[in-house]
Amino acid sequence: MEIPLHTPNPQVNMLASHISEQEMTFNVYCHDSIFKHVTAADSKGQPLFYVQGTAFGTSWSWRRKVYDSSNDQLLFDFRHHSLDIKNRWVIESPTGRKLCSLVHKAQITTKHSAIDATVYTESGERVLVLMRPNDHGALTVTISVGGTAIATIRKAEDNDKIIRGKRDRSVWEVRVASGVDLSLSVALNIVHVTSLLFIEKWPAPVREPNNPLWSAAVRTTYQLWGNPQLLPKAKQSMIRRSDRTESLAVFLVLRLSKLPIYYYLHWHVMPRIFAETVVELVSEDVAQTALLTRLSEVTAREAVVRSYVAVSWIWESLVFLDGANAVLAVFSVLTGLDKPGDWPPLFGTPGCASGLRSFWSRFWHRLAVRPYTNYGRVVARAIGRLRPGSSSAVSGVVIAFIAFLLSGLSHAAVSWRLGMRDWLDVQWFLLNFAACLAERVVLATVQHLAHRAGRADDLVAIKESWLGRLISFAWVFAFFFWSVPLWKFPRMHKALLRTERWQSILSKMTIVPA
Repeated sequence: MEIPLHTPNPQVNMLASHISEQEMTFNVYCHDSIFKHVTAADSKGQPLFYVQGTAFGTSWSWRRKVYDSSNDQLLFDFRHHSLDIKNRWVIESPTGRKLCSLVHKAQITTKHSAIDATVYTESGERVLVLMRPNDHGALTVTISVGGTAIATIRKAEDNDKIIRGKRDRSVWEVRVASGVDLSLSVALNIVHVTSLLFIEKWPAPVREPNNPLWSAAVRTTYQLWGNPQLLPKAKQSMIRRSDRTESLAVFLVLRLSKLPIYYYLHWHVMPRIFAETVVELVSEDVAQTALLTRLSEVTAREAVVRSYVAVSWIWESLVFLDGANAVLAVFSVLTGLDKPGDWPPLFGTPGCASGLRSFWSRFWHRLAVRPYTNYGRVVARAIGRLRPGSSSAVSGVVIAFIAFLLSGLSHAAVSWRLGMRDWLDVQWFLLNFAACLAERVVLATVQHLAHRAGRADDLVAIKESWLGRLISFAWVFAFFFWSVPLWKFPRMHKALLRTERWQSILSKMTIVPA
């Protein structure tokens, strides 16, 4: 049912030459994914306005210019206040006069689509125009003045696909009453679309007919909160998994069986291995972090300690993270919150760790990969190394660097909270980035040389053979053998010195009977 529209009172005119004489409907066609090219046309297809803007990343203010299609005259500039925590927008005439200012009611809730616009009319008055969503997903919004609806904006078409052909990214139907400034409707449509597509970045949830609104909202919030991978809608992981959906019985067996195995291995087997190899760890064992500059001084015991430390952090992360994941998965599925497919395996198989890049992309958990790489894409676009819908070797390096940097910073934040005031986490993750980059360059060089020599097939055969996998695993172990002590030894040394100091103090104390 359409909302009845009425002529605004008082009049709201940014530009007196674009006032609707009667109630009308026009469409806004967003031709691309970054709102760079937009056309507004009436019901007969006659262009009314068009929008032009710079490429994503070249303007931090999202500046867009709106033109009159009849004479190509610039009507106004639409831009965002850069680095504004209140998320405000402004519309200015070609001469710089402020025509309108807009602000979101909230930043991270559903009220983000609710916008208050202050229009500075040609007569010098200020008129408040409200835009409010009509539904949970803000696919339809109503524009009103003084409680009177003067226009509506409805999403008529959405083509959220990588390959769209000649189809528009989205189409919006704008219905306005008589006496309404059409340019104001276009401006409000711009801010609404940018908010919906580029800030919230999540489609409106489909409301179930028999599901109360509050429970649907709670479920949607649950599915987003604490779900950085956006499962199950995330793209298929590089880890190979069966296309068949696990039954509930299989799901429970595979998850619950991990817990006793992890418990026995971690609390019974690993301590025995430690006792037979390292025996006892003292501060002198972890006093030296350097390796390459003192290879001739490395003792057999130091090699054993380094080997243990190089792999123990992987095992501990696997046990605690995957164990917690199994418990939460079973709880969520049994209570009906999720389906088995919403909880894929957290880690890959050990065979996926052949090569450092493969270790991080296929074996290690990918909990934060999606948001971290998204931030990397933003940075790559901002420095002009990545265009929307494209990829390049340089942009891939930038994205990987940001992902490793954010990983290091997130671990450093936890370490600082635990009292470890250093930057070892950041240093180690950036070392991993450098090693992955070196691995990529070396492999690309070897592949290029093999191709020039006509030995490309032989290289592939060696790479997929036991020898190739052995070399790959040896490289990963060697890197961790060298780098993990740089990360772990300084903290272990401080802790062991503290323990030894207290042991020395306690050993000199004498208990005097009362």
